Amino acid sequence: MHTFRIDSYRTLAALALSSAAVLALMPVAKAADVDAVTVARSAAAPRGAVLTEVRTAFVDGDRIGSVHGGSDCSASGDREWSQLIRRRIETEMPQVFREELAKATPAAVSKGAPLKVEAFLNDIHVDVCQAAAGAWRGEFYVQVGWRIVAPDSGRVIYQASTEGSFTHASPQRASSATALRQAFGVAVRSLLADRRFVAMLQDNAPQLALAEPI
Repeated sequence: MHTFRIDSYRTLAALALSSAAVLALMPVAKAADVDAVTVARSAAAPRGAVLTEVRTAFVDGDRIGSVHGGSDCSASGDREWSQLIRRRIETEMPQVFREELAKATPAAVSKGAPLKVEAFLNDIHVDVCQAAAGAWRGEFYVQVGWRIVAPDSGRVIYQASTEGSFTHASPQRASSATALRQAFGVAVRSLLADRRFVAMLQDNAPQLALAEPI
């Protein structure tokens, strides 16, 4: 199924928040262009990173996709943002970040305070067709803006934007929470594969403090 960006009015709402505005202008790193595990494991990581904040400009009732039904998927209804989805994302993203970071970096003891990572959900789109017995086919898509904050100064030293998606080409049973986790996992792995982010986990991180001005 085709995945598309959310309506422009929501992007304008996100731009109303200063941090969101900055992140929305960052280039998007395509998941297909990177290999997170290979890059991150290529060097030791003397410091850690922790996801401290997850934000978005979505409000209840915002359209975030479509849910189809029927034998030919011709019946269609809107999928809307809700507090349940917000809580799920605020719970899932930090856990996915911790898991992917643990998989991508060596198990050596980190030195110094960890980098603080802030995430802003700029875009989410769900396009699925429901089948019998709880099965579905379709796609979950997310686009996440990232800000990295130095623990000592509180300065934003890095910004990026990554995408992630999860697709069932044929009807399969899986929860929406699982699909979101998989999509977020791709977005996180793309961040962890960025050589600039990897460098910040190394001893030369302070030299990159001005590489991404605000």
